[in-house]
Amino acid sequence: MQSIFVNTAVTPTIYTMDAGLGGAILSASGTRYNFPPNALQKDSQRVYGDVQVEMAEYLTKSDMIFSGILPYSNGQPFLSAGAFYLNISQNGLPVYISKSTKYLVTIPQKTLPPMGLQLYLGRPDDTLQSNSVNWQLNTDTSIGSVIWGDSLVVASDSVHFCNAGLPLDSLNYQSFSVKISAPITTFSDTLVAYAIYDTMNVVWQMGQSHNHIISENMVPNLPVHFVAFTVIDGYFYGGMLAARPQNGQTYTINLSLTSPAALKHKIDGL
Repeated sequence: MQSIFVNTAVTPTIYTMDAGLGGAILSASGTRYNFPPNALQKDSQRVYGDVQVEMAEYLTKSDMIFSGILPYSNGQPFLSAGAFYLNISQNGLPVYISKSTKYLVTIPQKTLPPMGLQLYLGRPDDTLQSNSVNWQLNTDTSIGSVIWGDSLVVASDSVHFCNAGLPLDSLNYQSFSVKISAPITTFSDTLVAYAIYDTMNVVWQMGQSHNHIISENMVPNLPVHFVAFTVIDGYFYGGMLAARPQNGQTYTINLSLTSPAALKHKIDGL
């Protein structure tokens, strides 16, 4: 299972930029990163010459799942309108954005995003094996903010993990069970399962499976798709089920032989 996440995670891309000139970097997703000139520093000294800009984006639900970059803040899900990772270095040593300046990240949106989006900054998360970031809501607008529009603009002086997110209103969470079924009757409970909201960019990893049964109480009475996958005898099995959870119900996800790429494609087609 660990190799599944390693091999399907988003691969960072590295660009070269002149620190003195700054400039714009356009990623494959159409996201644009704008850096002002003379905006980088190291040990309180301005940086000159070429720097390496490493970036990765987590814009789709499948990228969040398979990269382990879930939209969680202190154990609670939130809506993500776009997350990215940014690291800048020179000769292998980290450099940072000067506190007096900000870089801008313009994230295209398929539909008009909800108003009220705020900047979340990523911190390490060791509470879930398949998730690596605990997003913390930024309350200091001098550090950064999200500018609402057809394309979201994140203005920040912080590198590493950033996310344009929105806290969820009180949700009508349900208590129910999810049964995992596979054509092979004996298989490990080393599997992962998620609830993917149909109408919002929200992903929730459901609880651990015991005897192929998951007991869940943190998914609301909203249209979702349950997604589960595991490795059986060295082969990848996955499954998906549409549901609107209700208290006391049991839902069955039937796993079948597939591939991570095929399952990612199905998730992104929702």
